Amino acid sequence: MSLTFLTAFILACFSPVNAIPGKMGLPPLHANDFAAHIHLWESGGEFLADPIKVRESTTELHVQVGEKLFVFGKSRGTLDKVKIGMHVLTFAQLAGTEGLESGFKAVSWKKLRDGSIQIQSSYSPWPTVLTWTVLASGQLKMEAHGNLDFPSANSIGLGFDLPQNELTKLQWRVKGQTAGMWQPGNLQQSGNSDPIYFHGIEEVNLNFESVSLAIKSDTPDLVLKFPLPLSPGSTTNLSDLSFLFAGLEHAIPDTALPESPSDLIPQAQGRALSARAMILWFDFH
Repeated sequence: MSLTFLTAFILACFSPVNAIPGKMGLPPLHANDFAAHIHLWESGGEFLADPIKVRESTTELHVQVGEKLFVFGKSRGTLDKVKIGMHVLTFAQLAGTEGLESGFKAVSWKKLRDGSIQIQSSYSPWPTVLTWTVLASGQLKMEAHGNLDFPSANSIGLGFDLPQNELTKLQWRVKGQTAGMWQPGNLQQSGNSDPIYFHGIEEVNLNFESVSLAIKSDTPDLVLKFPLPLSPGSTTNLSDLSFLFAGLEHAIPDTALPESPSDLIPQAQGRALSARAMILWFDFH
C-alpha cells in the first residue's frame, strides 16, 4: 500500500462528512454544534452552565454569581457572609425577630424558572415566611411576610450585623427629607451608645474598606435603627443595623429623631401595631 493511498484512506475515515453517528460516541459536528462545544469548553466542562452556581453542605448553602459569593446558614435560613472577589464581608442577618420572641421552624431552597435561587425560611409568629432570592444580576431580594398584631411591643423588625471597624461611611435617604451622611468621628454623643432612628427610610448606603452595599426599601414607612457612635462592646444594641415596623405613619415627627424606642409611637400607646410585609433589596459591589 503506497503512502499516498494510506493518507487518503485515513482522511476519508475521519472526515466529518463521512463520520457515522454513534460510532466512538462522536456524532458529526455541524456549525451550530461547534458553537455549543465552544461554550462547553469555555465554561470549564459544565454544559450550558447557569450564571448562578450552588454548592450545598450539611450546614451551609453557597450561592455564587460571578465574583459574588453569598453564604446562607441552613440552621436558621439566614444570610451569614458575603464574599466579593477576594474580599470577605461579615455582613450577616441576625436570627429571629428583633423586638419579639420568635421561633425557627424550617428552611428550604429551590431554583426558579428564570435561574434565580430562592432560600425560604419560616418562623413563628413573625415572619411567617422569610425569602431570600439571589438574582442573576448579583442582587439580593429579601421578603418577610406574615400578619401580626403586637400590642406589647414598640417595634419589631429584622436586624443585621456588620463589620463596624471596616465601615468608612454611611449615607441614608428618608422620605420627604434630604439625604444624610455619617463618617467615623463626625458625630459625637458624649459616649452615649443608644441608637438613633430614621423614619420612612428609602435607601441606605454603606461603604466599607473594600466593599460597598446599597439597601433599598420597597416597604413604606420602615424605620432604620443605627447606633451612633458605633459601640462594638455594647450589650444594649441587638444589632448594628435594623429595619423596623413602628406603627402609624405620623408616629415620628418629620423634623425630629426619637431619643429612645418608646418615642417611636407616642400616639399609638396601647394600640395594636400591624406588621405585614417587609421587602428590601441588597446590592453588594
